[in-house]
Amino acid sequence: MADTILICSERKILNYYSSMLEILGVEHEAFSFFTRGFRRLLETRGFRNVFIVLLDKNEFISFSKLQDHIKDSTQSIFMILADKELDKYFMHKNYEIIYHNQVMRPFEQILVAGKVCKPLEAAASQKNKEGIFDYIKRILDKGDVILPMKKDVAFQMLPVLESDDVSIQEIAIMSRTDPGIHAGLIKLANSVHYSGLFTDIKDIESAIVRIGTMNIKMFLINYINAALASNKELIFHKDISEAVEESIRVGCIAHVLADVLKFSGKKIVFSIGMIHRIGYIFLLAVLSDYLEGENLEPKDSENYKRLAEHNSINAGIALLMKWKFKPEFYMPVQFQDEPFKCKFQNEAKILKMSKILYNYFRIGDASAASAYLMKNRINLTKNQLDKIRDGADDFYLQTKMIFD
Repeated sequence: MADTILICSERKILNYYSSMLEILGVEHEAFSFFTRGFRRLLETRGFRNVFIVLLDKNEFISFSKLQDHIKDSTQSIFMILADKELDKYFMHKNYEIIYHNQVMRPFEQILVAGKVCKPLEAAASQKNKEGIFDYIKRILDKGDVILPMKKDVAFQMLPVLESDDVSIQEIAIMSRTDPGIHAGLIKLANSVHYSGLFTDIKDIESAIVRIGTMNIKMFLINYINAALASNKELIFHKDISEAVEESIRVGCIAHVLADVLKFSGKKIVFSIGMIHRIGYIFLLAVLSDYLEGENLEPKDSENYKRLAEHNSINAGIALLMKWKFKPEFYMPVQFQDEPFKCKFQNEAKILKMSKILYNYFRIGDASAASAYLMKNRINLTKNQLDKIRDGADDFYLQTKMIFD
């Protein structure tokens, strides 16, 4: 477990200091919300180094209400201040003060002096020896998941939704900071997925009530997927785009297949289909970020993709459990290739069948397609297959509109 925690409300500055700590070889957990960070600090007694970034006086007021959670005698406290006027509040505290405008070397020297890390040269050589999947494990284990995205409001919202007592107003306020999320949630609430016979709604609060927090999480994951798929700078951009497309298609097939098989949970299997590739997408995004600037040989690129595929289910389950999804969502993903082992067998079975049908609909040769179905023991009539394909295509177009 990491013995260092970093808390900062501004995600870009959080990423900056998190990167600096990583360069210096300091394992840490990073939190972009004061309340979540201090709750973690209170729950976990093993943090020896505490880094807190304060940007202005308002943040100091918030900090002062929570600072009782800090144990001065057993923890080294590093206050990073964006405003030098704030240092007067810490004159009688045994805290190490760092100013946000300090360059890398003074920051390093302070950490070395405080025995938080080794000098940069030693830390750099140590990081080079770190296996890439050890690096990924650290990302999954530490505070907030950070991926290469231009806008990260969705990532800020997911941890907030982990709390059972999060209010509609809190979700609404955060959604308004990203027009895409704000408009997308309203579109989702008015879509065929949730509207039914209800009248259209125009405000975000009503949309949140209609959708519910679990489905907002689902929307945010797919919003993140769409953002990653559109980032052409990522090394594995093409593969991420294909995996996102597959997720949407499989989700839509599952929705229609549930109707054909007279299964009542078509909404949940749609959601499961939409997230069943989250682990693979996550790993490819992290690998793209980790390997940025490197000229990969085609052979190396294929090896990384195979590694991502091999570890995709475990990574996906880790993410879904981290974001507190219920077992009926993540267990069918976990047992998507072995439904008989799953507590939620119907959901896992429909996911497996939907994946097979996704591949079937892409086979051009009729005899090869028929042989593929027989090999995978799918016994559906031609009318049923046509109904599933046509219905899934219509549902796909309606779903894509939400994320456009």
